[in-house]
Amino acid sequence: MDDFFLYQKITVPNRNGSKYRRQMKGTHYLQVDYRSEILNLIISAFQRTTDELEQRMEDIYWYDGGWYLEDLEPVLGLAFIAYQNYINSSIYDRCASLEKKNEIYKKFSQKVNGKRTEIEVIIAIANYYKHRDDANDIHSGTSRVLNDVNLLYSKSIIEPEKRSIIEGTMLLCNDCNLSEITKKVTDWRKQLWDDDSMNEYKLWQ
Repeated sequence: MDDFFLYQKITVPNRNGSKYRRQMKGTHYLQVDYRSEILNLIISAFQRTTDELEQRMEDIYWYDGGWYLEDLEPVLGLAFIAYQNYINSSIYDRCASLEKKNEIYKKFSQKVNGKRTEIEVIIAIANYYKHRDDANDIHSGTSRVLNDVNLLYSKSIIEPEKRSIIEGTMLLCNDCNLSEITKKVTDWRKQLWDDDSMNEYKLWQ
């Protein structure tokens, strides 16, 4: 298992004054957040799209708030799926399993409306977007989270006021600034490695 760790060589002084090089075990290679680079590229593309949609309201006379919200929703939905993938991949990097992911979603993240963590809300919004057009009802775990943070949702296209994806974004960042959500999830990933309480979930040796 030592192959999983990055090593560094340091200079150590001997008692007689001479020096020698010693190899020290360092960071587990999965602790290095290689995933954040691609996440930032993906989210930057979505941010440019949201900015473009805002500009359309200025440039196109018939493009009003209704069109804007209609176009904005799938952009944000796809962004939340990217966040969900990053979150779950980060759990797997740390624990070598997703078996207890629902427990881990509850850790190291601020509460929204005092009930659910920001990570739980991100996961719920992603799941809602992926499955809202399915024939079956929204999964009970997803609906409970959305209800707990007062996000209205519907499987009907005739209820445009129930835009949980857009309203959820507003709960998690200001003015659709997705970089704020990106910082939340990347900071959360760091906590997975820094907090000793995660050792109970660790399968890597």
